[in-house]
Amino acid sequence: MRSLRTEEVALLIKKKLEGVITAEESSLLQEWADSEEANRCFLDNVLADDSVFKESLRFVELEKSDKYSWEKRLTDLTFQRIKASKKNQPITHYRLRRFIPYVAAAILLVFLGINYLIKDTYTRFNQKDTALAIRVMPKEAKVFMKTDNGLVIPLDPNKKGIQMKPSPTYLDGSVIENLPTAYNFLQVNVPNSGEFKIVLEDGSNVWLNAASTLKYPKNFATNQRIVELEGEGYFEIAKVSLSGRSKKRSNKPFLVKTDRQTVQVLGTVFNIMSYDNEPEEKTTLVEGAVKLISGNQNIQLSPGEQGIVSSSRTLEKQSVYIEDFTGWRNNKFIFNNTNLHQTARMLSRWYDVEVILNKDIPDMQFYGEIDRNKNLGEVLAILEKSNLKFKLTNNKELLVSYNKP
Repeated sequence: MRSLRTEEVALLIKKKLEGVITAEESSLLQEWADSEEANRCFLDNVLADDSVFKESLRFVELEKSDKYSWEKRLTDLTFQRIKASKKNQPITHYRLRRFIPYVAAAILLVFLGINYLIKDTYTRFNQKDTALAIRVMPKEAKVFMKTDNGLVIPLDPNKKGIQMKPSPTYLDGSVIENLPTAYNFLQVNVPNSGEFKIVLEDGSNVWLNAASTLKYPKNFATNQRIVELEGEGYFEIAKVSLSGRSKKRSNKPFLVKTDRQTVQVLGTVFNIMSYDNEPEEKTTLVEGAVKLISGNQNIQLSPGEQGIVSSSRTLEKQSVYIEDFTGWRNNKFIFNNTNLHQTARMLSRWYDVEVILNKDIPDMQFYGEIDRNKNLGEVLAILEKSNLKFKLTNNKELLVSYNKP
């Protein structure tokens, strides 16, 4: 028997679970299993549903996903589990399930790091307890601007963004009413449920997620460009020379300041998540290069890397799937090993509700993606299958408890 690469083994297992494996492929997989006791144990555990269906379900809806992207993530998890089994490391925290397809959506169930497809029926949540949630949609966000002299300017809710050059207007060129000419700085505030785009005077694009603010000057200084972010923003930075002329290579620094760090770029695409109720600030690089500075520490990122600043101001980096942290730009929640507390904060910001978690809820992780245009009730219908129970009060408190299976 030729030696199978880990990637080949993962693909064979996936095909067997989906019921599409050929006789030749089945023979290859069997030979791999017989070649090592650890391989045999691993395959037996994967295929023996009764032995692995002992923990509670963890899932989120998977809708309109990039199939290759998700298969790559899941295959990576599979590799980790195979390697762990070869080292005789017990697999105790994950169990096996499949993708469950529906008419317009599917639920992604992830255990043991391997995922495959089965058919199932859609279970609705308790309508009596969560009837209000059906009507909770991301509300119309009342974005406003604030000048450095304290003037507050409500922005048209029907407009998706503003541009600063040649003079401040909405993206369609219409006038921003009540905006004075005498100011040095502007701050754009995007509340819960909102998104907003800003084209800065140098041509850089910034998209703000819900519950975020960006402070920036009317005109950048001649030697550098500085903005301040609270919340989450996706940046596409224009390449500009110190003389103001566009060049193939930028040499005019662009700095994004947050509570815990300064991100220095020359011309690149990246996402910063810097909410004050999150334990970490995360900067994810899409294109180009950035340098993160926090206190006396600094690191440089390459595309596909993420810099993390903890609450204690320690700075580190890791490789990530970019779309996990930029999916909101495509109007999606992305879950990849996302815990319940993170999930609660995401829902709170988008649906403008206060999520209160009961202390008896065990640790659980979610995988998959869901359209942010769905109403809260549809989201809760999905999450309830993980043995969670929801109740939305009239004052928009979402109470979350756990039903022991």
